[in-house]
Amino acid sequence: MNKKLLRNIVICIGILIIFLGCILGIRYVTNKDDMIDVGIDFYFIETTTSVMKSEQREVKGENNNDIVVSVLKELKAGPKTEGLQGVIPDNVIFEKVNINKNIVTVDISSDYYSLDSGDELILRASIVKTLTGLDFVDYVRITVAGEDIKKANGQVIGIMGADDVVIDTVISPEPKNYRTVKLYFSNKDATQFNVEEREIEVNPNEPIEKYIIEELIKGPKESGSYPTVPPETKLRSIKTETTDGICYVDLSGDFVVKHTGGSAGEWFTIYSIVNSLTELDNIKKVQFLIEGEKQQDFKGHMDFSKPFEADTVYGD
Repeated sequence: MNKKLLRNIVICIGILIIFLGCILGIRYVTNKDDMIDVGIDFYFIETTTSVMKSEQREVKGENNNDIVVSVLKELKAGPKTEGLQGVIPDNVIFEKVNINKNIVTVDISSDYYSLDSGDELILRASIVKTLTGLDFVDYVRITVAGEDIKKANGQVIGIMGADDVVIDTVISPEPKNYRTVKLYFSNKDATQFNVEEREIEVNPNEPIEKYIIEELIKGPKESGSYPTVPPETKLRSIKTETTDGICYVDLSGDFVVKHTGGSAGEWFTIYSIVNSLTELDNIKKVQFLIEGEKQQDFKGHMDFSKPFEADTVYGD
């Protein structure tokens, strides 16, 4: 093969690689000077009016995905203009970005659910309005831990465009969502349960089971009732299997360590949780885990290896 033919083959291969790169949206960068430089409006909250205002900045990236990531990093870093404030709390993390045609999916950490409904709305508006300022983005889908987020009424939000976001008026929170739950606490002598009905504010993106455990940890509000769960207890996770109706409750080690023990005390602690959860139609039994592991017993008196069913009478 002569040198001229070999050179032509190499040139053709190079052209083919560049052509394929353009089709696939890939930009080959040899140095920093070849980075894509994009000017974009970032949307933050004006401190005095609570209205969203823009601040123009430039970001760089090797390709569209890099640009989106850079935009989100700048958005989280907050504004540089005096009188504006950031909308992404430190504990909310951007976990993953995916671009499919003109739709960007942004997956964020579950700390999103620690925000009140007004701050959730502002965060979504800021992300959507900022990202749709890019010429290759028409819509944004926000997920939390891979799951679609919902409005207070339980409706899935789905993809959002710039027209779905209101920025020139004060952003008000969505109507609050409330549920009434039944909570089982002990009486003074640990001989019977006192049932307290409590109306609580809930986020439809989170399971109601989580709120029940958290309310039990807080303890009773009515006189004559006594707490059953050590206040140091932390809920690590909770999940209900729809096929068999078993709710898996994973608690921190303090649930065991901080408990005073005793057969009656242990019984009322376990069944205050079980009875409260099984008030929900979808839960038939409760399986306890401690620090993610199934235990053989609880403080020596209760068998923890199997799920518990509801029981309201001590000593049966």
